[in-house]
Amino acid sequence: MLNNLLRTSIVILAEAEQTGPFTAEDFVDKLFPSGFLWGAVTQILAFLVLILIVWKLLYNPVKKILVKRQNTVEENINSAEIMREEMEKQLAESEELIKAERQKAQALVAEALKQSEKAKEELIEQAKAEIEIEKAKAREEIAQARKDAEEEIRSEIINVALLASKEIIGREINEQDSERLVNDFIKDMTN
Repeated sequence: MLNNLLRTSIVILAEAEQTGPFTAEDFVDKLFPSGFLWGAVTQILAFLVLILIVWKLLYNPVKKILVKRQNTVEENINSAEIMREEMEKQLAESEELIKAERQKAQALVAEALKQSEKAKEELIEQAKAEIEIEKAKAREEIAQARKDAEEEIRSEIINVALLASKEIIGREINEQDSERLVNDFIKDMTN
């Protein structure tokens, strides 16, 4: 049935176009040689042998090449994925190191500020202590100068009083009398 349908369609096509080098009969004979059954079986066997040869010579090597290529691509993808993960891990570690170093730097700056503030306070305290020491020395010097001046004034007063008492009394006064006169004079002056 299929054979008849093909013959009919080819004959119709061939009749429509008779100008070619082949006639419809030639074409049909080429497709379906005489002794159709044996020719068809031969063609089918030849086709199967051709498929087997193509299968062995082309399909398996091409399949092996494609599988090898697929494996290579998968390995490349896996290694790229592993490298990406490692790079992300290293990036995270680097960011953590940078963060830790920034914290250390901030701690060092804070410590330096504390130390400079402490040194400043120590210098201020030391300057205050030196000022107090100098004030104390100055007070002592003033007190000593005052004592020295009072002693000098006292001895001058005693000398002046002795001379004045000699003039007034006309006689010599002993040391006890002059001491008493000077003390009385000093008491009168301080009051």
